[in-house]
Order: sequence, then structure tokens, then C-alpha cells
Amino acid sequence: MTRKKCQIDFDGAIFLWTHDYEIISYRKTKANLSTTPLRRDLMNDHQFKRTLQSVGQSCFVKYFNSFSSEILTREDIIEKLESETNYTRKSCTSRTGHAQRIINSGLAKKALETIISSQSPKVANETKDSAKKLLIQIEG
Repeated sequence: MTRKKCQIDFDGAIFLWTHDYEIISYRKTKANLSTTPLRRDLMNDHQFKRTLQSVGQSCFVKYFNSFSSEILTREDIIEKLESETNYTRKSCTSRTGHAQRIINSGLAKKALETIISSQSPKVANETKDSAKKLLIQIEG
């Protein structure tokens, strides 16, 4: 069931709410994605690496725009992952939560830079190229 979503841009932040005024999302605008944490759950380096590993570098890049969407709800993203991949529902939920934690902690830029510089043979060159494009997008 999709809820009707209303949106307002106020002082550099996006608020989404349902028709009965239940706030369903709050996010800084994309211009602030790379540096501004939304919550105070900042991570140390070990937590960051583990969180990115939980998402998967390729998944983080492929679905970055969904994970950082100002319009899609968490449930929308989980359903998108589930329908487009072979991941289980639980895995989709976990990957979405971890990716959004990275983004909401202001670490999107660091994650993309980590992926670009990755020496792992599991990270394809196409993934690195896409990460470079995303990095330019969020910096520009």
C-alpha cells in the first residue's frame, strides 16, 4: 500500500509526510549529502568499513540514488531491491538500513571514495566508474 506523500523544502531540508500529517522522512538536500550528518550516530573507521561491507560496495553504488532518495520511503527501497535482485527480504532490509546509515551520517562521499580506491577483485571496474560519476554528482 502506497501512502500519499507530500513534500516541502524548508531551509535546506526536505520533509515528507502523509495526508494525515504523519512525518515519514526528514533529509538534508542532496547538496549536503556528502558532509552533513542527519543524526548523531557517527561511526568510527571500523564501524564504517563494516557497515559498507554489510551493504556491499556494488549494491551501494547501484542503488545509491534510491538509498539517498528524498521521495522513496524505506519500504519503497526495500521492495525495489527485492524485486530487482535475488536478495532475501531480510537482506534487502539490512542493506537499506546500513546504506542509509552511511548516507545519514554524512559519509556518502567517503564510501564512494573507498569504493573507487578498492583493490578487491570483487569490485568491478564498472562499479568504480559509476562511483566516480556519483561522487562528481554529489560534489557538484
